[in-house]
Amino acid sequence: KGKNYVCTAVPFDLGKVVCTQGIAELLNNNIGVNLSIYLHRHQNGDWGNVCVEDKLTNDEATKTCERVLSSYTICNEQVWIITERDRSCTTIYSLMNIDDVNSRDIMEFLWTPFFSL
Repeated sequence: KGKNYVCTAVPFDLGKVVCTQGIAELLNNNIGVNLSIYLHRHQNGDWGNVCVEDKLTNDEATKTCERVLSSYTICNEQVWIITERDRSCTTIYSLMNIDDVNSRDIMEFLWTPFFSL
């Protein structure tokens, strides 16, 4: 049986938004890609390409200050956005560049929020 999902997430702070070198290259190679759209979706409970169980976990995490993650397909590449539980930082990375997440190559991503919380 399929589960009917209704989002119960509340908007949350993204903190400092950073991306890996792999994401910076994705942006450089695909002029016109706008990550702000995906950040807005992430911040407002549109979790993208995750299973229903992960959506429910994320919804709860927005209310209990736990880590939140979403996934989107951007230019045929799977991209993940993770906001840390203390809301200090949101990282954008691709599975192709998972090693970048722990490297010093993380770059600050300049993003103007759509609204203030």
